[in-house]
Amino acid sequence: MKLYFIIITLSFLLVSCNEKEKISASDFPKMSDKDHIDLIDKAINLNDTNAYLKLTQYHGIYGNMDEILFVALEMANKNRYSQAYYDVYWILTHFEGYNWIEKSDSKTKCLALYYLLKSYESNLENSKYEFSF
Repeated sequence: MKLYFIIITLSFLLVSCNEKEKISASDFPKMSDKDHIDLIDKAINLNDTNAYLKLTQYHGIYGNMDEILFVALEMANKNRYSQAYYDVYWILTHFEGYNWIEKSDSKTKCLALYYLLKSYESNLENSKYEFSF
């Protein structure tokens, strides 16, 4: 009887693990222009890292990180926020989900690598994976 119960329990667990819901951009509501501007203002002018992270998560979900390059630059240069340094690097080097750094012109590549180095210097975990020592 115990064996029968264990087999049924395990089969339910296996079935439930295989039927995970897929998350897509349509599962997340669009942000209003006012909310978007408020988050940008808080991030840049108040050094609100939570507002910045909400922006990057939102734009990451919808696949348009390049639209917040200005915000990432401001957060990196003005507020010295380590995640923003990495985001500038990522925005400058990625297109359609692929890393295009080798195809970038020399000035863009140098600029991107500068921001990667700044994120590495600030001990951001993501940047450590980009270096192969």
